Amino acid sequence: MYVLYMQMAAKFKWDDIAEVLLDHKFYLTALELHTELLEHGKENKTLKDFFSNPGNFVSATPHSLAPPGVSTDLSRTPSVSSLDSLELTRYSDDGNAVHSDERVAVLEFELRKADETIKSLRASLTKASKQAGGGSSAANQEPIKPHERKVVNYLIHDFLLQQSNKMTAITFCEENSDQDFDDWSDVGLNIAKPPGLLQLFRNYCKITIDNKEYIEQLQRKVNTQGSQILALQRENEVYSNKIRNLEKLIQTMDSEWALSGRMRNVASQQQFNPAVQSSLVRHARNRSLDSSTVKQLVSDSVNLSEQKRLDNDRQPSGSPQEGETPQPGDTPQPAAAIDSDGEGSPEGQTTKVSFQLDTPVDEKQFFNDETVGKDSGYLDTGLFKDKQLLRQFRESVLSLIQIEETKLTTEISSLSELEKEDLINLIAKTLPNIVQHLGKHKQELLPLLVWVASYHQDSKTRSDALERMMSIFQKPNRKERDALLCAVVTYAKLNGSERLLEEMMLHWSQLLEDKSYERRMLAGEVCASLVTHLPVEFRSSFLLSMLDQLLASERVEVVRETAVKSLAVLVMFVDDNRKFNQCWELLQKALNDRSQLVVSSARTCLLPSLSAWAYQMDKLNEVVISYYLNQITVCTKQISKLEGESGATERCVHYLQNLFYVVPWQMVAILLSPDVKSAAKKQTKFKLSLPKAPCPLLDLTALLGGSANAASLIESLQASTDSHSAEVQWLINHYLTSLIKSILMVGFSQPEVIHQFCVLICSICQYLGYNFTNTMIRPLFLKQFEIPALEGQLAVANNRTGLTTVAVPVYICGILVSFSEFQDNIVHFIKDTLVTLSTYYAETHSINAAVQELSSHFSHHHILLELLEELAGHPKMIVREHIPQLVGAVAKCANEKFTHRRIIPFLSKLSRDSHMAVQEGVIPVLGEMMAKSKSREIVSNCGKLFRRFVEDESLAHVHTVKMAVLKTLTQTATKVDAHFREEFLIPHLYNMTELNSSDDNVTRKTDITRALVATYKELVYCYMSAEQVMQYVLPGLQHLIDDVCKLAPDLEEVVQTMIKEQEEKVKNVTPEGTPTTSTPVKKESKSFISPGRLRFKRSKN
Repeated sequence: MYVLYMQMAAKFKWDDIAEVLLDHKFYLTALELHTELLEHGKENKTLKDFFSNPGNFVSATPHSLAPPGVSTDLSRTPSVSSLDSLELTRYSDDGNAVHSDERVAVLEFELRKADETIKSLRASLTKASKQAGGGSSAANQEPIKPHERKVVNYLIHDFLLQQSNKMTAITFCEENSDQDFDDWSDVGLNIAKPPGLLQLFRNYCKITIDNKEYIEQLQRKVNTQGSQILALQRENEVYSNKIRNLEKLIQTMDSEWALSGRMRNVASQQQFNPAVQSSLVRHARNRSLDSSTVKQLVSDSVNLSEQKRLDNDRQPSGSPQEGETPQPGDTPQPAAAIDSDGEGSPEGQTTKVSFQLDTPVDEKQFFNDETVGKDSGYLDTGLFKDKQLLRQFRESVLSLIQIEETKLTTEISSLSELEKEDLINLIAKTLPNIVQHLGKHKQELLPLLVWVASYHQDSKTRSDALERMMSIFQKPNRKERDALLCAVVTYAKLNGSERLLEEMMLHWSQLLEDKSYERRMLAGEVCASLVTHLPVEFRSSFLLSMLDQLLASERVEVVRETAVKSLAVLVMFVDDNRKFNQCWELLQKALNDRSQLVVSSARTCLLPSLSAWAYQMDKLNEVVISYYLNQITVCTKQISKLEGESGATERCVHYLQNLFYVVPWQMVAILLSPDVKSAAKKQTKFKLSLPKAPCPLLDLTALLGGSANAASLIESLQASTDSHSAEVQWLINHYLTSLIKSILMVGFSQPEVIHQFCVLICSICQYLGYNFTNTMIRPLFLKQFEIPALEGQLAVANNRTGLTTVAVPVYICGILVSFSEFQDNIVHFIKDTLVTLSTYYAETHSINAAVQELSSHFSHHHILLELLEELAGHPKMIVREHIPQLVGAVAKCANEKFTHRRIIPFLSKLSRDSHMAVQEGVIPVLGEMMAKSKSREIVSNCGKLFRRFVEDESLAHVHTVKMAVLKTLTQTATKVDAHFREEFLIPHLYNMTELNSSDDNVTRKTDITRALVATYKELVYCYMSAEQVMQYVLPGLQHLIDDVCKLAPDLEEVVQTMIKEQEEKVKNVTPEGTPTTSTPVKKESKSFISPGRLRFKRSKN
């Protein structure tokens, strides 16, 4: 088929197809073919001629001559219709509606042809006007042409309006009513609108005066150049003679070429020797050889030398080989070097030829052992000076505005290093891309705009270029903003700060008021990019106020984030310390922003920059850290009084997180204190182990100048634990003391606050090292846990010891967890604290909080469970009864594998404990595991353990066990598996209701009754089958209503309501028990009902 198609395509041509369509009067198909061919750049002459002639669309054949039943009249188009041929009914719905599509196609084609005709006429008129223009008297005497009259009328009307002669302008318009004075295109010329009459007059006067001066200047140049032409003619004759002499010299050298052939034969027998070299040198000095001759001689000589060397390689081993040391009598091999710089010179076009001998190169000339650098000790190089530290941190902050390097940014950045010729080449390279992809690749214009804005002489043109550059993108994305930032920085490098302020300021400021938030982001990014190119006083005034405005009034969070990052860069280059308070207020405003994105940028960028500034002013402790310590103290007091006062917990967590980001700069202040720095060793083998930096700007290794410096300083701090440095003393006596006071005021209902305290203390310990933590920080906490010997029980009961406070989890998870050396201390401390609190009958909330915080890390699960298994064998029951609750804390964070292998067997062991209180503690743990676990195996195993507490007859009459079971069922009834609820929970709940009715103890019966009502209130809002409702729920509620009326009358109405709802739902079920609406059915033999949600049809019977 494909071969046949190719043969048909080759046989028929477009002309044949066009003729067939036109012969059969398939005009619309022919028009579509003609249009598609034009779109593909293939114009068919037959179709073009046909559709270009309007006469083809009016039939010339009378209707009488047409064949019967064939209409030969093609409906006229409006372009060829006249009043005498216009049919008023042609556009009616029952007229020629069949041919409407054909008329539309023909009309579109004629419209395109009319547009082409208008364009060609305008172009012809413009060309004729340019050719006819001139200043001759004959041309001025010709009558005015129509298009010229329109141009002059337009300029006169424009001039009258500019001079406020409105009445005259209106009269002038009425007198020339055939012209539209509001549209310049009505003139009919393809040229831009000319300037006004006044400007044309001024230009004429200027050109007239300038032309006179210019003509006189040209006359003087003509006279001067005439004498130069005569001198050049004489010089030309001299060079012609020299050329003839050189031609004779070339003929002479051809004859000497034969002599050089004999020289090559000699060279083939022996190596190229110094005699040949000296001969060539003398020959080159005495005669002017052309460069090609000399190159040929040297090339032949080198080839012959190479051939000779290959022949020597084939000789016996007795001769010296390549790479061996030559003997004293050997002659070194020559190497030829050509320097042909005389080609084309006017002095005979001589060529310089020079030769050098290959001599062995001594490697000692290139490498000197004495120059190899040695480690002179980093402490002597001044790396710990504040200026050096500040410079290093400035470089780190500048990385925030690092622009992604692309092809475009590389071209823009290299503009400051290019010459004007290179810039011209760049324009030639960029313009083709602009022509082809102007719509999608507008950034290709940036190099040209930067060049024009930098080097053009006209200030207005430069301003226009800057305006186009700043508005080239309406909504610039990340890459487009990078290109614009690179263009702005390059402009600043090329023109300096003064011109930058004069010409760029206006366009820069306008970005702040732009409707597009992307362009407002660009305004903030420009502030950071130009901070190093602007005067110091300008940074602390204009830039700071601009970013302040952007941060205060901006609604889009990404723009505020950009302002925060730019402010972080600006802060490092503001030298006016009086501006610190203003920047500090801006920081607090950013940290309290409603957007988490802005808050995160403020913590990771702006807060480190201001901490560095405060460190340079020696105000880090006094201003920054003291502020947050005071705020934390205030928040913890509010928490201790109100136990979760609205907003106090969130504010406390907020301030603790902010203080955490200040810790690295606090460590810098401690490690660079004079006492620590003076004791640092130049070289150390100390193994550095630092916590992960909260952000790249706060990498302590980078802040201290490298890992070697950091290791040496931390080792010095470890050794000088008795240091009396002011920074160390302030850390111990003020910082940690204030934190401990705040910790003691926090309650256990704020786990987020406890976690943040643990994170903060742990980071401080990991930065300062094990020795410092063990000797300086740990004793501060242990002091809080001391119990007076004489009044121990009273002190613990009255919370006069830290063992019953949040200090316990903070000490365990903040200090003991920070180093592996403290792992044994974790086990012993938890064990001793639990035994102590249990012995004194105190609350164990501190141990529960510590175990819960430790369980958040999987690495601690094995240690905790081994500790709890050990405590499960403690002889005192009062200690063992706390174990199930601690196991539940571990189970919340444990994975399924660990839960199945370790926790469930341990709970099974605890459920068989000899003391009933321990068994009761297992019940809520099992219920929570069944409700939250997604593993069927875990739920099944927990269900088996739970059944024992309900089905065991020995526990059936234990009141505490019943209450524990009912409380657990109330909390987990809606969360457990549906099968477990139907097969176990509902039937046993009915049994407990029935047994409770026969209980004689009024107190226990009342407690159980109230617990049953709470359980049923949760149960009735679960999916249940109609069979379960009728068999267990309704009977259970009937038993319960009798007890409620006697023992808890306040709950009677609640139980009655539940009974009515369940009875109503049972009535709405068909006899077959099949619901009429789609419901989630767990078993095919049962119909599940949902209270208040599902409706069933009543039985017709």
